[in-house]
Amino acid sequence: AGRTVVRAALPPGIEWTNRVATTAGDGVAYDAATRTITWAVDRVPRTIGSTYPNVSASFELALTPDASMAGRPARLLGESVVEGMDALGTPLRITASAVTTELSQDTRARGKGRVEESKK
Repeated sequence: AGRTVVRAALPPGIEWTNRVATTAGDGVAYDAATRTITWAVDRVPRTIGSTYPNVSASFELALTPDASMAGRPARLLGESVVEGMDALGTPLRITASAVTTELSQDTRARGKGRVEESKK
């Protein structure tokens, strides 16, 4: 099996802070010219989560909202694409939806992601 690579682009208004943590692979790289985040892992074991520890990367982004974002969730990260090969050499490609401040996978944050105008 070959390298697994994860890529995603930052939307306008989101800034890369360079604060990252990974459990495997290369560090998370950010290309300011293309606003693309990339993380590569040489091998992801098929028994991940049972025999082997999870393989993960996390990073911090900064958002400075503007008035056009008021009343709706702000987009934090564009669609993520994971590309690699399985143990038999079959190419794999998985996409994940864009991430917004809605954080729909976080039960404590769900429904609380709308940008609000500051009350002066």
